[in-house]
Amino acid sequence: FPVTILNNVKFELSNAKPNPASIGFNLNFESPISEMVKVEVHNLLGGRIYDKSFSAKRGMNTLWMDTQEWEEGVYLYSVQNGSSRSTKRIVVQH
Repeated sequence: FPVTILNNVKFELSNAKPNPASIGFNLNFESPISEMVKVEVHNLLGGRIYDKSFSAKRGMNTLWMDTQEWEEGVYLYSVQNGSSRSTKRIVVQH
């Protein structure tokens, strides 16, 4: 039963930069294949403030998240593909 490793690329979400964010942050994640992914951001009360699906490319993907309209506070951002979901935290300070 052969196993193929794609140059050690796995589905992985990186820490947001900058954190804390004032005007926005780069959401970076690595994908082992080109595939559809879903990006969500929730506040700590569970309210969804961002929800978008898009086609990710194999390798590193970067999405600029504009936080200028967001209230100050802590948010959870997540990226999900067909089989994995990863969530991290971002602080917004204006």
